Amino acid sequence: MQLIEVMVDQISLQVISLPGHSTEQVGVAFGNTLFVGDAFFTPEILDTHHIPFYTDVQAGLTTLSVLKTQITPFKHIVAGHGELYTSKVRSARFSRITTCCGKGCNKCLRLLPV
Repeated sequence: MQLIEVMVDQISLQVISLPGHSTEQVGVAFGNTLFVGDAFFTPEILDTHHIPFYTDVQAGLTTLSVLKTQITPFKHIVAGHGELYTSKVRSARFSRITTCCGKGCNKCLRLLPV
């Protein structure tokens, strides 16, 4: 996971490319918190909308795999539509990623992190 350092009003932030849900989606790290936007969906979102939107399912799966292995330095993970997670809880849930059929079906996406 490549972090690009940027300064906003003298505050140091790191920007991370997280494509999949949208092509130019990024995450933002500040201190020990990582904001991941729509890089993953909570069960509540999947239950409400049934079919998650991805511009590129393969890129999204790659993003999830990268997050799974690179998330441990962060104490808090904030999803775009969800609650605040600790990295320990998040890492355990990322371990549910399995091999996907590659078609982005709801069955495979339900196996993704929650």
